[in-house]
Amino acid sequence: MTLTRKLNLHGYARNLKNGKMRIILAGNIKDIDILKTRLQRNNKFQIESIKESKWEKPVKVGFKIY
Repeated sequence: MTLTRKLNLHGYARNLKNGKMRIILAGNIKDIDILKTRLQRNNKFQIESIKESKWEKPVKVGFKIY
């Protein structure tokens, strides 16, 4: 079971052409913070910065990686 599923988060992650990644999440803010902390501690990739903003569009149930 993936962490997003354990935390009951919904949305998606997508690699962008410019090398950045977009991650859209819907769920409890505490669970989103847990995922964010785990991503920042992961040594398999480097996170230079995180930009947070409110997403106004619908989010499908589940989590998908494109």
